[in-house]
Parts: sequence; structure tokens; C-alpha cells
Amino acid sequence: WYQRRVRARTDFYKALGWISAHDRYVQLCLIRLAAQGKMTKHLPFSDVFFKTDVKSNFMNVQEKGKEIVSQFDSEKLQSYQNLVDGINTYLDSQPRPIEFVLLNYYPEPWVVTDIAANSFFLAYAGLNDVSLTTEKMLVEMLTETNVDVEMLKTTFSPHLNGINDELINTYKSLKNIRPLGDQDTSDLPKMTNSNNWVVSGTLSESGL
Repeated sequence: WYQRRVRARTDFYKALGWISAHDRYVQLCLIRLAAQGKMTKHLPFSDVFFKTDVKSNFMNVQEKGKEIVSQFDSEKLQSYQNLVDGINTYLDSQPRPIEFVLLNYYPEPWVVTDIAANSFFLAYAGLNDVSLTTEKMLVEMLTETNVDVEMLKTTFSPHLNGINDELINTYKSLKNIRPLGDQDTSDLPKMTNSNNWVVSGTLSESGL
């Protein structure tokens, strides 16, 4: 356990960047490589890394990051810069982790665009993962259970309005049905099951 004293908004974002790098050094840098489309450049080649690089470059993630940053007002831009300063302060003060030493990879300093691009890429991967999971759940419910179809239509309206008995019977006759969503992000980190951050009610404006 460790603590960093936060005295102002600037300190908060710098501390958040420092702590994020302390806890997630390797993960942060790997996600940035994925968002940059450079995993196969710095890591051993694999089909997963190759598909991730293709997806990132196809989506033009770095330009999306620049576009997001261009819409920041001065206060938000400064907050992001403080966050980046915290990350870089930690990286500059610590030796590279053994994983990067073995790979002979030297992470470059972070910039504000990295944060925006990472957030955009992870948001896409996370939402796509939810879509894939939901599609699989619906197919299983329609083909393997006696679910109330009208209830499903109401719950997922209007997306299941075209479902009828004929289509359900067709589903049941098929095997190994795969979701229609983007399969190339299935191996990316997910924004689920992460650590929860707890702040005492005595330190928050709402008191909760």
C-alpha cells in the first residue's frame, strides 16, 4: 500500500497518472501499442497482434485521438497533461519491467493523444465485446430454451422485431452459430472486472 498526498486538482491528476503507471506499467504500454497499431513491431509476431494492428490502423485510432484532443478546452487539456506528466514521472524514475527488457522495448514518453487514443480503442473493444456476448446469449436463449419470445422482443426492442417462429426454427437447425460482431477485438483487454476505487464520503461533495 502507498499514499500520495493530493493538495489540488493538478496534484490529483499527476498522482493518478503516477499510480496508474505504478500499478499498470506493462498493461498501459501494451494497450498503447495496440492503439498505435504497433504490436507486431515491438512484440513477437502472432495472429492476434497482427489482427489488432490491422484493426487499429483501419480504424485510424491515432487520428481519432488527435480529433478528440482538439475538442478539449484549456482546463481539460491541462488535466490530461497533468495525467501524462504523472505517468512519465513514474516511467522516468523506474527501471523497465523485465518483460520489456527481454523484448528490448523502450517505451517512449507519453503524450496527451495517447490517453485519448487508448480510451477510444478500449471503448470500441469493450462495447464490441458486450455486443458479441449479447448476441451469443440471445441465440442460446432462442434455440436452447423455452424463453418467452415476446418478452425478448420487448426487452431488446426494436432489434428483435423481425424474430418469428420460422426464423427460430432455422436457428435451431444450424450448428456453431457465430455472432455477427467484430471478432478481431475478442483478445483485447476488457473494461470489466477491474478494481473498484473507493472514496470516503467525508472526502466527496455528495457525502456518499
